[in-house]
Amino acid sequence: MKNKLVFGLAFLLLYSNSITSQTGIPTDSLHTFIKNNSIYKNQVNWESIDSLLQLQLKQSQTDQDSVKAFSNVFKALGDVHSRIYFKGKTYNHFEGLSSYEYNAIKDLKTIADDRKNKIFRFKFLQGIVYIRIPSMDPSDSASIHKLAQSLHDSIVLFTPGRVKGYIIDLRLNTGGNVYPMLAGISSLLGDGIIAKESDSDGRISRSWSISGANVFADSIQLTYIESRKLEPISSKPVAVLIGPLTASSGAMTAIAFKRRPQTIFIGEPTAKGYTSSTTFYTFSNDLKMDFASNTLMDRAQSVYNDSVSPDQLVFRGDNFANLLADKKVRAAINWIQKIH
Repeated sequence: MKNKLVFGLAFLLLYSNSITSQTGIPTDSLHTFIKNNSIYKNQVNWESIDSLLQLQLKQSQTDQDSVKAFSNVFKALGDVHSRIYFKGKTYNHFEGLSSYEYNAIKDLKTIADDRKNKIFRFKFLQGIVYIRIPSMDPSDSASIHKLAQSLHDSIVLFTPGRVKGYIIDLRLNTGGNVYPMLAGISSLLGDGIIAKESDSDGRISRSWSISGANVFADSIQLTYIESRKLEPISSKPVAVLIGPLTASSGAMTAIAFKRRPQTIFIGEPTAKGYTSSTTFYTFSNDLKMDFASNTLMDRAQSVYNDSVSPDQLVFRGDNFANLLADKKVRAAINWIQKIH
C-alpha cells in the first residue's frame, strides 16, 4: 500500500555515515535512511550488510551500479515491497517462485492485469452479492472519487433486505491506491477504526477509520464520496476471498475486514512480504524510492508481518469465467447459506 508522502533530499541528508560510492549517488543518505527506518532493521546482521554494500559501491563504475547495489540490501532485509526508481528504471528485490507457485499465478496475473480498475458485481439466485475488487491505479483525485463511488454504489445497489450476504473477491487485487478500495467497502465495514500501522520500532504510527462512508488516516479525510442512505449492512455476513496475488493495498483491504463480526476469509494466503505500507521519498530529480515504512495491523492491533491467512483453506480451483464452478466462490456461498 502506497502513502503518497514526499520527502526531499535536505531531510534525508540528516542521515549520513561512511558508506560511499565512486559515483554521484547520495549513497550515504540512502543507506542510513534504510538502516534506521526499515521495518526489518532489527531482524538482520547489519555488519554483514554494510560490508557487502561498501564493497559493491567501491566497485561501482556507474550511477546505475550504485543504485543496483541497494537491491542486495533489500534482499538481505527480505524486503520485496520497497523499490528505488532511477532514470526510468526500477530496482528492487523479488523472491523467486517455485514452479508450483509460478504455475498457480501466471494465468491469474494475466487476468488481474486485464481487470485493473474494472469493478465487477453479480447477484446469485441464492440472494448473495458478489463484488470483485481489482487493483486500482487512479491517476488523480477525480479518478479516486469515481472509483470509490462506483464501488460503494455497486455494493449498496442491491436492496439489503433481499441480500443474505456478500462475497468480496480480492484475488485479483495486486495493490494500487487503497483510498477508493476502503471508501468503496465502507458500508460493509461500518464507522470506526478499521486498521492501524506500526513503525520500524513497533509504535503505532497511523490509524485508519471510516466515518460517514469516507476514509480517514488519523484525522485527515482522504475521500469524499456520497453515502447512499439505505438499511445498514455492516452486520451482514461477508466472505472475503484472498489468494497469492492479493498484495499491498489488496492485503490492507483484506485486513480491514479482520475482526469484523460474521466474516470469514476463504482461499489461499496472500502474497508474502506485502503486508506493509510504502511511503514515497524523493532524493533527487532522478532518484526516488517507495519504501516499506510501516507494518499493517488490524483493528484489534494484531500485526501482519508477512501475509494474510484464510480461515478456510481452498487451493486453486479459481474460475472467473464461471463463478459457480469456482471452488472458492462455492465455499463462500455454502458458508453464507449455513449461517444465514
